[in-house]
Amino acid sequence: MLLKRISIFSAPYLVRELTEKDLSQMLELEKSQSTYLKLQGKQNLTIEEIKSDLTSIPLSVKSEQKWTLGFFKADKLVAMIDFLTDYPEVQSIWIGLLLVSKNEEQQGIATHLLKALFKSFKSEQFTNVQMLKYEQEEVNQKLLGKFNFTDKQSLILKSHDGVDIPAILSKLDL
Repeated sequence: MLLKRISIFSAPYLVRELTEKDLSQMLELEKSQSTYLKLQGKQNLTIEEIKSDLTSIPLSVKSEQKWTLGFFKADKLVAMIDFLTDYPEVQSIWIGLLLVSKNEEQQGIATHLLKALFKSFKSEQFTNVQMLKYEQEEVNQKLLGKFNFTDKQSLILKSHDGVDIPAILSKLDL
């Protein structure tokens, strides 16, 4: 039901779960976001890492709680989102990744998709959305600011190459 609601609210984009068949498009989309890759310490991102990301979950999470969705325009992957349902608590959504293709940036796609997602989540009785706001990423900060996310906790994360990443846990009540 959740995927159907997201699809309805996300028009004109075709929405579907991403699979291993989509790995090359996923890699291309992630590589288009050099700022994100640099921040994460993933400048040499591989298809194997993308494949691993499709199924990786925290220990306390069941595989059916993980969603990796692609948003397509004419068979071209233009955005993707990775989220967990009922995490870190029941009726919560944890968004781990939201990326829009570099070629599609500044067209309001991320705002449109988040509005559709939040509407879908709320209709499915989820009460809040949580995600990280990276201090070094202006676009991420502006986007979360548009939706009035509340900063909850400062964190220091480690990138794939061991560098500290200052971040803030942010929450939006639906």
